[in-house]
Amino acid sequence: MHDAVWPGLLDGLPESLEPLTRLQGDERKYPLLTLALWHDGTSWRHGTPRPREGREAELTTWMLGPLLTFTPAAVVEHLSNFYGRPVDAEAVGAMLRGEPVDRELVERIAPGADVERVAEIARTVGGRTASPTADR
Repeated sequence: MHDAVWPGLLDGLPESLEPLTRLQGDERKYPLLTLALWHDGTSWRHGTPRPREGREAELTTWMLGPLLTFTPAAVVEHLSNFYGRPVDAEAVGAMLRGEPVDRELVERIAPGADVERVAEIARTVGGRTASPTADR
């Protein structure tokens, strides 16, 4: 039972996102997930973990709070705390509005980030990139 996803963790997950819950080459149906959060086009959603083997799920509300409220200001505050520096609020707003991901936008939020990897992730989750190579 310890290798299974916590009961309820993926409740409500759209079927189209289910393949993203598995790691490439996973032999189990799911990896050892500890957190699951998805956006339904309107707001962020998460499952409702239930007790397992007499133990309650460890809630991660402290970590998810900024995403669950999902306002640009909350995301900027969270990222600024995470990075330990101010984060460009306009760039975060552009990302949240679904504007195309390009090198400039990524650099404004996380200087030095792997832009190609960010673009790949954006495409995987249905986001747009400015070009197939994210403006090399």
